[in-house]
Amino acid sequence: MARCSRQCPQPAPLPVLGNRGRSNASDGLARFQCVPIRVSGRLLPPSGGLQNGHCLADRPARRPPPRGLVSPHPPGLRHGDDRARPLAFEKCCSLVSEQPLDREASRTPALDTLAVILLARTTLNSSHRVVYPFLPAISRGLGVSLTAVSYLVTVRSLVGLSSPLFGPVSDRHGRRAMMLSGMAMLVMATLLIISPAVWPALAAYQVAFLAFALFGIAKVVYDPALQAYLGDLIPYHRRGRTMALVELSWSAAWLLGVPATGFLIELYGWHAPFIAIALLGLLSLLLTRRLPKADHRHHFQVDLHSPALIKNRSALTALVISVLLMFANENVFVVYGAWMESTFGLSVGALGLASIVIGVSELVAEGATAAFVDRIGKKRAVAGATLLTAGAYMLLPAMTHSLAVALVGLAALFVTFEFSVVSSIPLVTELAPATRGTLMALNVAAMSAGRMAGSLTATRLWLHGGMALNGAVSAGASLVALLMLVLLVREGGESVRERVEPSEAAPQNDKGLYASRTEGAGAESVEGNTDR
Repeated sequence: MARCSRQCPQPAPLPVLGNRGRSNASDGLARFQCVPIRVSGRLLPPSGGLQNGHCLADRPARRPPPRGLVSPHPPGLRHGDDRARPLAFEKCCSLVSEQPLDREASRTPALDTLAVILLARTTLNSSHRVVYPFLPAISRGLGVSLTAVSYLVTVRSLVGLSSPLFGPVSDRHGRRAMMLSGMAMLVMATLLIISPAVWPALAAYQVAFLAFALFGIAKVVYDPALQAYLGDLIPYHRRGRTMALVELSWSAAWLLGVPATGFLIELYGWHAPFIAIALLGLLSLLLTRRLPKADHRHHFQVDLHSPALIKNRSALTALVISVLLMFANENVFVVYGAWMESTFGLSVGALGLASIVIGVSELVAEGATAAFVDRIGKKRAVAGATLLTAGAYMLLPAMTHSLAVALVGLAALFVTFEFSVVSSIPLVTELAPATRGTLMALNVAAMSAGRMAGSLTATRLWLHGGMALNGAVSAGASLVALLMLVLLVREGGESVRERVEPSEAAPQNDKGLYASRTEGAGAESVEGNTDR
């Protein structure tokens, strides 16, 4: 039996389930990590499963737990004691690596991993964002009206509601498998949309309709799986920074993808950008296969009716908050161009300046999130940014004195809004760790529903009361979201953010492994068997 790198003082008070940590004990290179166990919110020392320095992860429970999930009552606790309720346990020792451990490497993904993710996500986001400015060129290329082309964007948005169907698949079969599937769908969609240029007999518009639906599915498959992947890979106390860096792909798709698309269309025609996206997507697909394994696999079947979600008030409240935040923004975003055009008499070219302001604002917000969200706390960051966003919604209609003032107000609005949304992503990843993939998929669907609702109300409110009415409704929705966040959402990882010092529990080894693991633990339950 393999020997752990540090002997913990006491044997495990609880039986442990999990896979055996395998290594060649004679080579002296294997390193094992002690994992803390939670009992009804109480963090036990990481001595679990160790006796005389040996890993007992493969020791069976005293009686087989139903479905491989429920533990027998812990020794020393009376039957019926609240602390003896059924729990899922991690293995006591996990094989970390076959080389001496590096504490910093355990906290953040390697630069090459982050670069692959940024490339794949920027390519995927570009396939969505570059369409809007060039809808007239696409309509001319397809030989249909601009209204008909707008239906392509509509169907792409509608399939976003199918996101919850793919979340449980991620929880069962792994994050990387879904990320690969998303990138494969992206490549297929781009090949479909350029296929009529190769085979003119194909009906170009009908093929484009199918391709745009596939674009939408690719995004709702890839994005939640990526967010869950990062949630599995990165401790909670550092997750905000990494996820914010990944979200730079959204502004990069606008600031880099849109100019590149215009250049390619002018030189080679409307098919050219999709050929470039296909090539970048294929490269991203090949590189994604080389990403490190951080999949979270469960013993149980996860579905949308899982008690882990239905009974999780914080998770369900977070989904409603996502709907409200996206509704509030879309309710203003849809009509901001009409407002600026009617207020300042801007031309189409001048409206392009406002688009650049939005792209730069997103970039600033994502950079600020990466720099500050882990320091000030995820929940506090979302709350503060949402309050500022509500104020910006109220003040924007009054900024009619000059174009410069209006652009400053627009920039402030999108900085605060983007900061709140990007900060909310790492917050949501830890609200239900055992069903992380399912929850992130539901969150994507909630955001899509919020956008759709905002697009339906925006023009009607605009026609009845102008930007003042749109701003007031959006501010109200933001304040309701803020109130729900403060009162009903309990931050995941909050109870274990207080670091357990060596004097309080088992001693750390020289690499600080115990602190690194405890800071990323979930607040309400222990995640299942983890394969890293």
